[in-house]
Amino acid sequence: TRTRRHYPYGPLLAHILGYVAEANEKELAADQALSLGDTVGKQGLELVLEPMLRGRKGLSKIMVDARQRVLFRRMVEGPQSGTSITLSLDLDLQKIAAEALGDQAGSVVVLDPDTGKVLALVTQPSYDNNSFTTGFSVKEWEELSQDPREPMQNRTIQSAYPPGSVWKLVMAELLLKEGVNPKDRVVCTGETTLGNRVFRCWRKGGHGAVDLTTALVHSCDVYFYIMGERIEAIARAAGFGTPTGINLPHERSGLVPSKEWKLRALNEPWQRGETLNVSIGQGFTQVTSVQIARYLAALLNGGRLLKLSLLLDAPVEEVGKLPSPQKD
Repeated sequence: TRTRRHYPYGPLLAHILGYVAEANEKELAADQALSLGDTVGKQGLELVLEPMLRGRKGLSKIMVDARQRVLFRRMVEGPQSGTSITLSLDLDLQKIAAEALGDQAGSVVVLDPDTGKVLALVTQPSYDNNSFTTGFSVKEWEELSQDPREPMQNRTIQSAYPPGSVWKLVMAELLLKEGVNPKDRVVCTGETTLGNRVFRCWRKGGHGAVDLTTALVHSCDVYFYIMGERIEAIARAAGFGTPTGINLPHERSGLVPSKEWKLRALNEPWQRGETLNVSIGQGFTQVTSVQIARYLAALLNGGRLLKLSLLLDAPVEEVGKLPSPQKD
């Protein structure tokens, strides 16, 4: 008799819970408590919390006759259940986020900004983690593993993208820290020129005279082209370029580019035009969904960068502070 995992919500929580499967030779060799045929966590919380969830097997001494009839049974060592875990997820919110994404590829992260607890974490497309407990046919595995939309990729932590205009919040923080008067205006004509290159605003014809507030409201590219310099230190202090520490495996760090990085990685010097691209969240900049969510949470909670957690009872852990603006 063996136990078998069943995941009632399947694809809705697959990227969070992960799945279990039979332990391989390497896992069996590394853990003497495992026996041939045992299952272990392979992805998601099943992998990260494997030591807590597994528990311990019991041992019975059984005497049988030549026909395998049980004559005697004695419990030598009782089994112990693993630790019960309560997640911080709001299941209704998880369902709403998944329905909002529909068939689109993408991700949604919802946090409690004061605690860093994850309320919803959705990646689409997804997969049914029950398939790993019941077993795949060769055809089913090929369809899943070769799907060009990569349903097993957790886009919230494993996919990094240029952040786009949300990066302008980081730029605004930089400008305030550097002592820029938020009421100083820049005239946006719809483009700005650097050397023989023209960098355009998203709005043809421009936004006219804009200060920091109106530049954020209207997402004016030209304002940040002209005002943006020295962003790397602020971006790193805001938690970008390093993992958030969320309790899921294989989290990417993303990338905050710099002159030193480009010379080391590409053996090419930094160009001023690249600073303009970075200032509006384009170019080489790469961030994950959870990094953006944590940064926005810090803007709401007074500047505290929190370690993200999917566990309801995990302590609130502050791992950094957003840089404070210079005061007059």
